Amino acid sequence: MKKLLLFLVLFAALYNSVFAQTIPAYVSTDSLLGWWPFSGNADNALGTGLNGRITGATLTTDRFGNANSAYKFNGSTDRITVDSYFFNVGWHNFTVSSWFFADSLNNSNNTNNNGSTFNTIPHNGICIVYNWMTDYKYLICANQVPGVHTWNILGYEAHSTIVPQVWKHIVLVKRNDTAYSFYINGVLDTTFHTTLLASTYYCKVVFGNTDSSVSFFGFLGKTDDYGIWNRALNHCEIIKLYNSAAYAFITAQPTNVTTTVGATVHFSIADTGSGNIYQWQVDNGSGFTDLTNVSPYSGATTDTLTLTGVSYALNTHHYRCVVTGTGGCTDTSIGASLLIPEAVPQISGSNKICIYPNPAWDNIYLQNAEKLNIRVYNSMGQLVKEAFDAENVPIGNLPAAVYHIVLFDANGKMVYSSPLVRQ
Repeated sequence: MKKLLLFLVLFAALYNSVFAQTIPAYVSTDSLLGWWPFSGNADNALGTGLNGRITGATLTTDRFGNANSAYKFNGSTDRITVDSYFFNVGWHNFTVSSWFFADSLNNSNNTNNNGSTFNTIPHNGICIVYNWMTDYKYLICANQVPGVHTWNILGYEAHSTIVPQVWKHIVLVKRNDTAYSFYINGVLDTTFHTTLLASTYYCKVVFGNTDSSVSFFGFLGKTDDYGIWNRALNHCEIIKLYNSAAYAFITAQPTNVTTTVGATVHFSIADTGSGNIYQWQVDNGSGFTDLTNVSPYSGATTDTLTLTGVSYALNTHHYRCVVTGTGGCTDTSIGASLLIPEAVPQISGSNKICIYPNPAWDNIYLQNAEKLNIRVYNSMGQLVKEAFDAENVPIGNLPAAVYHIVLFDANGKMVYSSPLVRQ
């Protein structure tokens, strides 16, 4: 019996650990209290309790066509209730996000002909409802003290009209006590301002209906992916929720490029939106820094970075693009590497080419070599010194740093490559 109990405890812990990992990467977990993906049940994917209790609602397809991944409500008595007093209407900031699909503009299953997608218990705390008294609008309501039957903080319609038979993403954000913003499909619809502050009052919440003591608010349609945060999400985070993707703008990432010395190569991203600002960055081993249009780079502030006449000094450098859209929302792409397999090993031995001294103060000399073409690159891969048909190259006017020296024969073939320390 003890072994069975131990197994059940370990299984439950493993289940919660695995289940909690189902939260998509595009969902910010900072101050996230609950994420209800409705994937086969109404549990909170955080694995921390706050699971939904289902009354009548049935599993159905979600916005992607996945079976058993959303809930259908009958417009009357169906609801999903979180039976814990965790939602505080008096929080200075909070966010409520969800997807919904209205079957119709008209709901004959309740006399108000409307539908509530989110509500607090007690009622008259926070409410997101649509088509109140057949106005075909979204309605956002807030009250100072839940349980008191009034909406004394706000009870305002959004600008947008309900569209039936279409999935819509809706977000209510409270900021700094006095501003309530409503977003539809990632776009700010309206912001309501108030001087009346909500009292500290912890509530239960209900999805797809209101408190069971209040009739005629049942939602007719489907809902999915509820999220509640006790902070205000920013616009970028809201766009990611709407896109259901970890990036607000970037739709295609840069990829690694394998090339040879002297080639011209490109790193590109693809993105959505208009008026986006681009900034390519390079990491040469010391962290990412912004690039400018200085040889070998061009297109540093476009969606495509071009490297012309690449040198071996750029081998294994990483490149990424920071995309800033309207409203200051920023995406950063993954990093992609430049790879040059034509690597020249360190040269050693008295009968082989080498350079000296290294580290150096002023001049670099060739040893065991005829005159060669000498190029010196900085850590960004930019050519900073060059000497043709030479036996030495002066570096005394270069700042103290680590450089890369590359030797080429008369035919342009690389014959030696090495780091170079300027003291």
